[in-house]
Amino acid sequence: SWGRKNLHYARQDLGTGNFHMFQCKMPAESIKEVSRELKIQGGLLQFMIKAAA
Repeated sequence: SWGRKNLHYARQDLGTGNFHMFQCKMPAESIKEVSRELKIQGGLLQFMIKAAA
């Protein structure tokens, strides 16, 4: 966890946010499903999923 950081620009009247980085192994075809679940789950302002080369 990177902890609480200032946002570069305010989102939804928030000036700070909690930043976390997770690293996991999964089949490449699972990335789309994880992304879809995070979008509908709510509670996240933004997320990024990157596949390792």
